[in-house]
Amino acid sequence: MSFRETKWLLVDDHAMFADALSITLSMLRPSLSIDIATTAQAALEQIQDTQYELVILDLQMPDLPCIELYSQMKRSGTDATMICSAVF
Repeated sequence: MSFRETKWLLVDDHAMFADALSITLSMLRPSLSIDIATTAQAALEQIQDTQYELVILDLQMPDLPCIELYSQMKRSGTDATMICSAVF
């Protein structure tokens, strides 16, 4: 079975975690291309330039409250967002 290329954006301020998750997901699905943003500002810039099928979002980004980041992403046209966080 072959998959078409898919682009996701992973937004997490912990670069080592983001890199590890990106590598793991890419190994499981070779047609997956994952960009990483380690700041909220970088994430907002990336969604302006690229259409992502999924954004994986950390709840605690140091430069912008999560609800504000999520709201700005929605206004920019981001449809699918998944939360991946250690926060309960």
